[in-house]
Amino acid sequence: DSLLLRLAEATAALKRPEAVAARVALNKIERERLATGIKAAGLEVAQSGANFVWLPVGARAEVLNTHLARFGIASRCFAGEGVRITTGTATDTDAVLQALAQFRPND
Repeated sequence: DSLLLRLAEATAALKRPEAVAARVALNKIERERLATGIKAAGLEVAQSGANFVWLPVGARAEVLNTHLARFGIASRCFAGEGVRITTGTATDTDAVLQALAQFRPND
């Protein structure tokens, strides 16, 4: 049922181009703010035009993923490669940046 509901919502959203444009604009703002904050935390972030950022942290991927989870942040870990964090609201970005401010990549 939830899949059908999401498909119906997605189809309805596509019929409202102004809503889609607003969501894309918000995503861009939060993605850029997230990337800037990640760099300020001393981590590398790949250039992105998607609804997520990629942190190529290599062997530290699992440690970072676990650290984020302690703060209630869901990220996608690619062991030995990096971590993917999906963009969200301003509140979501704030939470990620607060968690990253406490992450020590060289520990």
